[in-house]
Amino acid sequence: MPLQRRTVIAGLGLLGSCGALAGWLWRRDAPNHAIVVASLHEASHEVTVQYELGADEQTFGPTELAEGESWQVAHIETRGDVTVRFWVDGELAWEDTHEIPALEAGRSSIVLFEIQPDGEFLHRVKVED
Repeated sequence: MPLQRRTVIAGLGLLGSCGALAGWLWRRDAPNHAIVVASLHEASHEVTVQYELGADEQTFGPTELAEGESWQVAHIETRGDVTVRFWVDGELAWEDTHEIPALEAGRSSIVLFEIQPDGEFLHRVKVED
């Protein structure tokens, strides 16, 4: 299968995973901050995620992600400043500190870290309605 077609198929699969996650989060009443990793790159990568929220520090992985796979790492249900770190193949790829927003029922926030088809990283923190 040509790389471009596989990338489109992987992207559609990833969109479905993120949509399912958003639907699950929407039904929850508590503030919810999801951490999600996805890969659109044709090579497999070993990913480790760590977050710090106050005195709480959690490390997840390493987990092997292949093209088109996503990993719903964690859901944080408290407010505060959180620091999230992503390692890809043993190298720190992104670190970010941000406030987990106060959310009304039906809203969620997400940290999304993607390994793009060209091997670059795309990352964002966003609030979803």
